Amino acid sequence: MRFIRPIVFCLGVAALTSGCGGSQPEAKEPETAAEAPAAKSGEKEDMADSSAEAKETAKASKEAPADPEPELKRSLKDILTREDVMFAFSFNASEPYQVAEKSCTEKAKDDLKKKSECMSKASSKFDADLLSFEKDAEDKYWYVTSHRKGDKLTTLHKIPIEFGDEKGTSITIKPTGKDKGSKPIGNPKELTIDVPSESEIVLTDPTHGKMVYQAKMGMKGR
Repeated sequence: MRFIRPIVFCLGVAALTSGCGGSQPEAKEPETAAEAPAAKSGEKEDMADSSAEAKETAKASKEAPADPEPELKRSLKDILTREDVMFAFSFNASEPYQVAEKSCTEKAKDDLKKKSECMSKASSKFDADLLSFEKDAEDKYWYVTSHRKGDKLTTLHKIPIEFGDEKGTSITIKPTGKDKGSKPIGNPKELTIDVPSESEIVLTDPTHGKMVYQAKMGMKGR
């Protein structure tokens, strides 16, 4: 806002007389300095009101709740067991990527090729890169982990399971028998899976931390 300084005009009036006895023109009263503070006072009040309003708006913005998570339209079990859906491991979205990024950056410094090779090596350690939850002809469910190489899928783990309770976005799967995959786990344990959306699931590995898997269609049977 531009402020206009009030200017006080001092008018010098000469006494003019005419031979006809005409009256002296009335002098214009100068603007007094007392009027200026009143104008400034009003301007300050306007500024104070604007400032207060801005603060209230900022406060309301901070206190406004975040957008709610999209509501899932199916049960978590139904999301996991959708026909022809597998969940592919996303190294870049998972916690091991953050660990590797820090380590490889420290080792490679400014050598981009060396860093790329380091990250590729870190990624290759996770061979169980596909998960699926399958129902057989007897209506039994299986937790299956597979490794993809080209168009070939190798089943690493195949464990019979039953689904436990759903709590919020989490569901538990409970092993009911032995692992029948090519790399069987001796004693499969209960596993909790987070399902934040229909396109993503998250497992927490005791060693590697959060592991993110993204839904993919048309990969079964390859």
